[in-house]
Amino acid sequence: MCPELILWDWNGTLLDDVDLCVDALNRLLAGFGYPQRYDHERYRAIFGFPIEEYYVRAGFDFTKHSFAELAEKYMEDYVPASAACPLADGAIDALEAFKAAAGHSVGQQSGHAAASDRRARRDGLF
Repeated sequence: MCPELILWDWNGTLLDDVDLCVDALNRLLAGFGYPQRYDHERYRAIFGFPIEEYYVRAGFDFTKHSFAELAEKYMEDYVPASAACPLADGAIDALEAFKAAAGHSVGQQSGHAAASDRRARRDGLF
């Protein structure tokens, strides 16, 4: 059976953005006066969904700074910088293989749809 539609996660799947995510988290922590910093291993250990719970595991105190405020600041940093992130190894090959098998375009899923859509179109992915 050939799939009719494939939904891809953008961040961390097609886009290799882990370096940016770690750096953006550490900048967010510093900007709001939190002393802790994360390396890749510690970041991977705390990251997860829902994002609000990940922020708590990172050490943010929502009684001092709301999740909405923190998330907005994070995205102000992350979104413009994500344009410089490379695609993950094998992302283009995988997309092309599924497109060839299905005979049509492949869909995507993203946490920040507008930015990832522009990037995907720029790179000729969809």
